Amino acid sequence: MLRRPRSGFDTRPIVALVLLALVLTIWQHRARGSTTAGSSNMSAPERLAAAVVWPVQNLFASGSRVLEGIGTGLGQYRRLADENKRLRAEKEELTAQKLRLTEAYFENQHLKKLLGYTERASGNPIVAEVVSINYGLSRKRLTIKAPPGRKLEVGNIVRTEAGLVGRISDTPPKRGYVFPLIDAEHAVAGVVQRSRDQGMVRVAAQPEYLPDMLVMDKLMGRADIRVGDVILTSGMGEVYPAGIPIGTVVGTRRSSSGSMDLTAIIRPFVDFDHLSYVLVERHGK
Repeated sequence: MLRRPRSGFDTRPIVALVLLALVLTIWQHRARGSTTAGSSNMSAPERLAAAVVWPVQNLFASGSRVLEGIGTGLGQYRRLADENKRLRAEKEELTAQKLRLTEAYFENQHLKKLLGYTERASGNPIVAEVVSINYGLSRKRLTIKAPPGRKLEVGNIVRTEAGLVGRISDTPPKRGYVFPLIDAEHAVAGVVQRSRDQGMVRVAAQPEYLPDMLVMDKLMGRADIRVGDVILTSGMGEVYPAGIPIGTVVGTRRSSSGSMDLTAIIRPFVDFDHLSYVLVERHGK
């Protein structure tokens, strides 16, 4: 049977050269070991071995450095590939979250239209610090301070993220006096979020009610109002814009026997005893 001729690079000379280098290296070390400890001169065999072996050793050292660099590069490539894979997965997750948030935003806008919410302010609201709270038996006042460079104006709406606080009634230098919702002389046109029935919201004067509770009256007996209903500003009278949360209904009662007048007891969303900062918004142009 005929043999197939060999093809490719012949490695036999390289193997022979490597073996020769190993033999010369062993000879060099043995010759060095036979010299005296204090001798600093190389013998003739050592110089010959060094002259022959040094190029091969230098070649091996260079090759090892190249192989080490290749191995390091491969390790970094794998690490970068894993990191890129992780970043792509995070990007896909963030893209999905963005789509969900966009859908939720448009759904929220649609629900606001159905529930009668409107945009309450033009421009950016001012974050003001509450610097004084003065609550008497009937008259109540908050004093707020605007940040540097921002100006408070009479008629500005004051609220928190939870709901309505009141409006600014006076603006001494660098301050604003707030006419709060729980003042005995304050009244707000309100609307039941669910049924759209309307009435006037004011502070409860009856002693049997808890402090700072509100009532909504001027409701006809046919009004559909229930415990748990949310009360919003209606926008009637143009004192407040429509859609600002006021509070939630905790009870209902008739004013007298056989009367068609209905009164709703409301717990305000705002905790007036623990106000630190409020939002100030301009109402109208």
